[in-house]
Amino acid sequence: MPDRPRRRPATAVGTTVAIAILVALAMAGAGYGAQRLLLRTPPHGELVAAHAVGELPRFRYSRAVVTIAGGTTRRAECLEGWEVIPGRKHRVVGRGAEVIFSDGERLRVGAHRVIVVRPGRDRSLLPPVAELELAGCGHVLANYINGRLTGLHRIYAVATTLHGRRAYRLHVRTTRTRFDVYVDRETLRAVGVHLETRYATASSRVHQVRLTPAVKQSFLRRFVGDD
Repeated sequence: MPDRPRRRPATAVGTTVAIAILVALAMAGAGYGAQRLLLRTPPHGELVAAHAVGELPRFRYSRAVVTIAGGTTRRAECLEGWEVIPGRKHRVVGRGAEVIFSDGERLRVGAHRVIVVRPGRDRSLLPPVAELELAGCGHVLANYINGRLTGLHRIYAVATTLHGRRAYRLHVRTTRTRFDVYVDRETLRAVGVHLETRYATASSRVHQVRLTPAVKQSFLRRFVGDD
């Protein structure tokens, strides 16, 4: 007959369990040490930038006065919302925006593209994406800042002033433009944008406005009209 398996003494079982617990604790301790080495407390400027990412999209409507250095001054309005493909089910495909300029230009943003729906009376020295940034669209600006926060090159809010107003400046560099977003130091709402491209330098004074049904209807009517 085969030998019956012998039971391990209780002391041996207890020793094995104790060793396993000690190993687990050692590994947890090493993990905690690695966390302490790898994770850091974000500096104040980075925390402000993160809070601005949450605050800027709260206002779906903004107004701006856009000035090109040595050139023209135009008023701009931006309305943001969900981009919908017309059809039987009106499928929502993502965030979108529409911009009205006082010289008649109309921009539409969707599917990661900026489309000139209608050109303005005067030829713009700026590419459409730069005009969009200057219009102060909150969700658009927040996306730029968030991309820097989660990327390799960090973004920091720097305390400054803009037109005598206490503000934070956040610098963003893209493949086409370099621009600074200015937010109010108390509310973190957008108050201005300064932008540089290869062809022109421009700035805008931005006012984020709480959207009402009347404001929305007026904007949509003028976007398709001649105003």
